[in-house]
Amino acid sequence: FGLKVMMFIPGDEKKRGPVFEGLPTVESHRSQSVFTSFVECLEDLFADEVLIGDIKASRKELAKIKDYIDNGVITLEVEHLSDLEYIDRCLSNRKDVAMNVVRCVESRTVLKKQDIVPYNTVQREIGAITMDNERYGRYQGELQIVKRPLEADERVNVIGEVCETSKGLLQYIKDGTKFKFVGVDKDENNHVSL
Repeated sequence: FGLKVMMFIPGDEKKRGPVFEGLPTVESHRSQSVFTSFVECLEDLFADEVLIGDIKASRKELAKIKDYIDNGVITLEVEHLSDLEYIDRCLSNRKDVAMNVVRCVESRTVLKKQDIVPYNTVQREIGAITMDNERYGRYQGELQIVKRPLEADERVNVIGEVCETSKGLLQYIKDGTKFKFVGVDKDENNHVSL
């Protein structure tokens, strides 16, 4: 009938009274990140406009929303990432979408990692960030994000993890979708964490 659908999502800073527990249209958004709720409203719930129902949202979450609106980039917060070259870099999923993983186009074409020694070849849980090592031949250097649990493989190193708050966004990375890793600081072990 030409009606616009508007939805509310909660903020992540100053909450609106009288309950001060967020003001979402969809109850499950109360426990999600602002950005994840925003993407879900547009991608799954057919909202034309999304409003933050609370008094304030953080600059970090608003920056993710802006990058999604302006550039179509899904921002993923990560932890324990051992390769800092991938931080805050726009990457994209392959056009031939894999069922179990997000396959980064740029990892083998632009970044071309060589001589990757096998390490941390453990079971891969949802959100694990992996890189194929030298045992994988021509696939060496391919960066992936796990969408479904996978067994350990001596050819695949686990090099980091998508934070719990961002794991729900993996379902929205489709063919050619742009994404980036953010929200990290370097620690004394040359890894990154929030």
